[in-house]
Amino acid sequence: MKITATQFVSNDKDKNTFISVFKHYSNLTEKKVSKEGDIYALLSISGSGELPAERVSKFVWDGIVDGYLYSNAKSTNESLKDSIKEGIRKVKDLIKNDKSVEDVGININFVVIAQKEEGLYIGNFGENEIYIYKENRFVNIFKIMKKKKSTVAGIALGQDDILIVSTYGLITEAMSNFMGLKNGKEVLNSLDNFGKQILNSEGMIYFVSREGEKEGKKIEVKADITKDIPAPRVKLPKKTDGGKKLKEIISKISIRFKSIIEKVKSFFVKRVGLVKDKFQGLLSKTKQLKKPESRKDSVKGMRIDGYKRKDLVISRVKKLVLVALGIILLAVSITLIVNGKKARDRHNLAIEAFESIGNLLDKAEENIVLDIDSSETYLFQAGKLFENIPTQLNDEDSVKLKELEGRKLSLEDTVYKRVPVEEEDGSLTKFTDHRLTFGEGSNPTDIELYKDTSGKEYLIVTDPGLKKVHTVSLKDIEKGSIPDNDGLIKDPLYVSLGNTGVFVYDSKSGVVRATFKDSGFDKFVALSGLGQDDIDAEDIVEMIVLAEDDNVYLLSRDKSSLLKSGFSYENRYNLSFQYIDNNAFANATDVDADISVYFSSTDEPKLIRYVYSQYEQQQIFSDMQTVGFDGNYGNITKLFTYGSGGLYYDLYLFDSEGKRFLRMEKPIESGSDKRHAGQILLKSQIVYRGTDENMWSDVRDFVVDSNQSAMYILEGSSIWKVVL
Repeated sequence: MKITATQFVSNDKDKNTFISVFKHYSNLTEKKVSKEGDIYALLSISGSGELPAERVSKFVWDGIVDGYLYSNAKSTNESLKDSIKEGIRKVKDLIKNDKSVEDVGININFVVIAQKEEGLYIGNFGENEIYIYKENRFVNIFKIMKKKKSTVAGIALGQDDILIVSTYGLITEAMSNFMGLKNGKEVLNSLDNFGKQILNSEGMIYFVSREGEKEGKKIEVKADITKDIPAPRVKLPKKTDGGKKLKEIISKISIRFKSIIEKVKSFFVKRVGLVKDKFQGLLSKTKQLKKPESRKDSVKGMRIDGYKRKDLVISRVKKLVLVALGIILLAVSITLIVNGKKARDRHNLAIEAFESIGNLLDKAEENIVLDIDSSETYLFQAGKLFENIPTQLNDEDSVKLKELEGRKLSLEDTVYKRVPVEEEDGSLTKFTDHRLTFGEGSNPTDIELYKDTSGKEYLIVTDPGLKKVHTVSLKDIEKGSIPDNDGLIKDPLYVSLGNTGVFVYDSKSGVVRATFKDSGFDKFVALSGLGQDDIDAEDIVEMIVLAEDDNVYLLSRDKSSLLKSGFSYENRYNLSFQYIDNNAFANATDVDADISVYFSSTDEPKLIRYVYSQYEQQQIFSDMQTVGFDGNYGNITKLFTYGSGGLYYDLYLFDSEGKRFLRMEKPIESGSDKRHAGQILLKSQIVYRGTDENMWSDVRDFVVDSNQSAMYILEGSSIWKVVL
């Protein structure tokens, strides 16, 4: 079936919108693909006058073409979806990498049309217009797609059928020009005439079959999208009377002007009345004053400068009062008019921004399930528009602004998987305050979770301020401490739980251990081979204990290495050696492990994983792709996961830059439960939404209980509990 396309584009330089039409012909492509069909696109890009619209348009078009041609989808519709996603991704990359584009903000709408032997396929992003002229009537395809919440559709063009794509509002407003025409030929002539008269930043492209419809492949959707549409006539927008509109506008301006005059008049009357009352009161008091006795040498009726003394004083006072009153009234009038105009301007700007923001939030909400990438783009655009809202709004506009901000925040929480916590709803509570619980001078540095033989859970807390290792019951907050009869605890920094007991790294004593005893612990004892003089490292930032034998691992920045000391017998350990080396460990912040070893670092990559290779008989680096968010980890300072059965336990990260906890689902790369191998998936972001601006500014460590129902956060001198 031979189909031809005709385009009409107009760009007004005074507008901040740029329209463009792009074409890709499969028989002329230089790309190393053999996908059938030509591709067309109508793009509309708007922003400030400084937006490099032509460059952005070409950038988006390249993404659309690559997304379609290199898609592995089996159907054309799915390939179009991939092209839309790639076009959106290109926009996001451009915004992220080009500060000038991010500052001006952009709004993009486009329609992609793929022409194949069996018909046309349409992909839509944003607000556009898509009509088909079929069987002597116009059908609004865009409305049908929107109602079905679909971004793609298939169209089979018959003889005299016309597919019309345009910028938003162009065809609908001009529909009266095309009604009453007898056939497709007359519609085409009318379309050509109309297209030549486009003046603003608008564009249109139409497709028409030039031959009789040939029998080809079946369309890849359930049916031609127009076949299920009943045949009622399209309701046309009513023609408006230009003269009547002008009268209405003049009438509204007149009413508004009269209202302003009445307000100014009322203001003046009130001020004049107040001044008059004060002046009359002043005169009344003057009359009540006792007249002074006349001097003997005074002459009755004597004049000075041609006036009586009393008349002169009153006359001058009246003049001064009138002049002052006039100046005051003039100043107040000018101020009132200027302030009123500023208030109206602020209101008008706010209303315009509110409407645009509301429309973008509506689009984000519509796409939040089917196309979360589009929702993210709409939310970003809405966020830029909030910057244009003026300050000093009236009460009504302030309420509307708060409503829109709350709605945007709620949508962002859904899109970015944020889980807000705060004190008011009980999702965040203060578990302990160490200075109250343990005493003045407490300065905790690290915590660990411990469950005794009776199933009772405790927190173990290192406290170099008081030179102790405390225990706190999760059930009743009962406090205690691990015995230190030999005075080994001098500067305890890190704690880790092993199979034989609790291990503590002390910067002065080295690694010490307290073995399990009944439901508690025996006293701390020194470990031969792990004394401070035995450890060949200075900048130790974390310690973990792993494996059945309770091997001790120390993360050393100065060595850029994870040091390992293997258990020998009783309280003896081998001298430590460099077990895993990586230059990124020079800025490492934490380490934890299950069957994999996870590191956090301020260098890239921020999250590092090592797995044990049976073939190489050593730990090897294993790259992981981040899924569910953009991979911007911020500044990870702490991480936590369970060693025992840890594959089914989530990995938790703390980002000190964003003051948030990231909950990640780890990959399972073998066995029947295999899931997203080589990928780590964001499940949620835990963010503070309370009133304390300093919350989570000094997070030193955190743990999560074995049921993953609560998180305990060591924040400064307190421990906070978060319900998960």
